[in-house]
Amino acid sequence: MRACLLILAASAVVGCRATEPTQVDPTPKGDRRFGIHITMASDNDYGKAFTAARATSMNMIAFGLSWTDVEKPSGWDTSLLDIANVFFGPQGLPIYFTITSPINTIVPEVPAAVQGLPYDDPRMIAGFSRFLDTLRAHTANLRIEVLVIGNEIDGLLGSDPAAWGRYQTFFEAARGRAKQLWGPTLSVGTTITRDGLSLAPVAAAIDRLIAASDLASITYYPLAADFSVRAPTVASADIDGVVARIAAKPIYFQEIGYQTSATSGSSEELQRQFAEEVFRAWDRHVDRIKYLGWLWLTDLSAEQTAELLRYYGVENSPATAQFGEYLRTLGIRRHDGVAKPGYTAIQSLLRARGW
Repeated sequence: MRACLLILAASAVVGCRATEPTQVDPTPKGDRRFGIHITMASDNDYGKAFTAARATSMNMIAFGLSWTDVEKPSGWDTSLLDIANVFFGPQGLPIYFTITSPINTIVPEVPAAVQGLPYDDPRMIAGFSRFLDTLRAHTANLRIEVLVIGNEIDGLLGSDPAAWGRYQTFFEAARGRAKQLWGPTLSVGTTITRDGLSLAPVAAAIDRLIAASDLASITYYPLAADFSVRAPTVASADIDGVVARIAAKPIYFQEIGYQTSATSGSSEELQRQFAEEVFRAWDRHVDRIKYLGWLWLTDLSAEQTAELLRYYGVENSPATAQFGEYLRTLGIRRHDGVAKPGYTAIQSLLRARGW
């Protein structure tokens, strides 16, 4: 999702009672990590939003940006990296850093100089390597433990095995450069949607890409085809299915969430129930699922939602209203900063496990 960087750029940076979740013998935290994709409330105070996220007991920072946010037609602009370096560095938490390039869902996120080139073109690979060099030079204070290259790449690669092959060549080169810069302990992957894992024509290509990664990075939202919600109870089988599909790598749910809009057939209570279902499933797979990144902390504004609709090129689509409400209401707080029941539930679920 793109709003995290839009919000950080806009920032100078730098309760509601809910029914307590009922848990049966929650599994201790162990080495698991939990993060929240931080979005600001209507007060536009990133510091306060970060404090609210920390109050859940999260122990990993979810952050990211694109290549095009740093390499612009006018030259390199490291302002976002410098802000992140100053603000996140002193927090003392590891970082799950998502680079939404060269693919962000259905959008090719690359600078103008390499637009239209195949992903395996030496010029694309060399340009991204320079971007990684710049990223490393301006984030010296950050404990980047996970680096994800490309977000929901199946949205653009689709069912074309040749496209996946070209992307794999790019990814392996980028992963190698990242390991040189951050060291061999850096975990590097690329993100695929939970639905993308079931693309039968490219199953072998997906397996090869995951095999070439240090982790399997997945996004999961229990959505129907029209972007309305499915029942919270589907989370159990859906998460079990992801674990069964990915046999040999640790699984990191880069994004996981459940909107609350009535337009989507949802509610704040259903979101709370979904959180409980997710944590029950996570407890069953503590040896396989090492991270959950909840999206979002706070509901988006109407303006932010409209900007995302323009970004995805669906502002005039018949599905605009449904898709927009999905994006807008994923927060576990309302846009005014008031906690939804999901916020309190997540806080309790984490603390019950020793976060």
